[in-house]
Amino acid sequence: MSSSDTEMEDTTESQSKKGRPKGTTIKKIHNEKIRFINATNYVAQTFYAMKSECDGKQGRPHKVPRGTLANIINDATQKFNVPKSYKIKERTIRSRVNRNHLHANQRGKASPMANIEDVLL
Repeated sequence: MSSSDTEMEDTTESQSKKGRPKGTTIKKIHNEKIRFINATNYVAQTFYAMKSECDGKQGRPHKVPRGTLANIINDATQKFNVPKSYKIKERTIRSRVNRNHLHANQRGKASPMANIEDVLL
């Protein structure tokens, strides 16, 4: 084995790609957002169910024990593996429940082509 052969092997090893594959960071961020949205929807739905169960008990309608919402948020954060950089706010959940709008829809205007996309595809 000559010195030129070892040099060829060293250059091919150094030319191979290193680091993260292209696009994985974007996918990771997208997956984190989806997990956050799913966790938020889950918390809103669970809290609404708890609030419905407590309706009329002890003479006070819709009174849920203190700390219930915080416990549900902690459970959902662990269940859906939501990163610590995302926070599910109690205020958001309470407003969703009060408005009876438990699931978040896509924000912004709908595409004008949305109605005919199914036909085109």
